[in-house]
Amino acid sequence: MQYFNFRRLINKYMCNFTLKKVSEGSYVGGQYQQGSVEEIELTGAIMAVSATKIYQSGGYYKKQDKRLYTLDPIEGSLEGCKVVYNNKEYSIEEDNQNGDEQFTGVSSYVLRGVSSFD
Repeated sequence: MQYFNFRRLINKYMCNFTLKKVSEGSYVGGQYQQGSVEEIELTGAIMAVSATKIYQSGGYYKKQDKRLYTLDPIEGSLEGCKVVYNNKEYSIEEDNQNGDEQFTGVSSYVLRGVSSFD
């Protein structure tokens, strides 16, 4: 049973983004070989973190951090995944589903802005 159907709201603010997903690496002849990077085109609503959340969190969120809402969950491990949106790259910091997606119909993620110093 859903409490509220967010599908219409997500569709209203939906945009395209690219998910860079890294496959698992392996050892070949005793040398570790990095996994390949697969780029997947997806859709979702990407929104800025509100100023009150930045302030209330004691500086945990930065201005460049975003929230991602998708109608379908991102499958597989999120470790090492990057989201490219408006020529900026974000790492998927948190998966905020906690089982609530069955009630809201929406999967929620925190995107952390990646700087050139990271």
